[in-house]
Amino acid sequence: MADVVLTTDELLVLSGPSSVNVEVDFGPEGERGSLFYVSVGNPNTALTGQTPKAKDLCVNVLKTDNEYSYVYQYNSDGANGFQWYPIIKLSPLQYNKILTGTFVDGSKVFNIPVNYIVDEETSQTLTSANFNITYSIPNSNPLASSIEIGSFTNDPISGLQVIPVTVNAIEYASSTWQNLTGVKTVHFVISIVV
Repeated sequence: MADVVLTTDELLVLSGPSSVNVEVDFGPEGERGSLFYVSVGNPNTALTGQTPKAKDLCVNVLKTDNEYSYVYQYNSDGANGFQWYPIIKLSPLQYNKILTGTFVDGSKVFNIPVNYIVDEETSQTLTSANFNITYSIPNSNPLASSIEIGSFTNDPISGLQVIPVTVNAIEYASSTWQNLTGVKTVHFVISIVV
């Protein structure tokens, strides 16, 4: 076998440019994210003049609508194309209040203003039968109680439309059941059932 020797008599030196110019711009506009819309009623019929995209959200703010306060999402189910589908209800109409009153002969009437629970426009379509009331009476003795929900009336002092809620209670004390008397606190949770 022969020996091969490589030699070179030249040296080549390469270097970079003497300056670099970098130009930056914003680039092309990307796909927008989800938008939130507000509609007065079901957005499939009430939302006009908008061009929603998949995954956009919409809140129904029409208080007289059966789907009031629902959040809808714009999606396709595959068969019907894109439309608004209800996904969650934001919050039910609910009133939480702790009231104090004096029970006389085991009874106390609490006049709860209707506009504390729903607005005046909505209340015109409701009756006292549309209100679900849960309550509790903290007491050191065992209690038995019930409530009566009266028809809407106007409070003579405030002039507001109220729901009269009568709380009837007896307590077990000194080995006997007796009418609840004195100042007591009642915890109310009132919601609308339509």
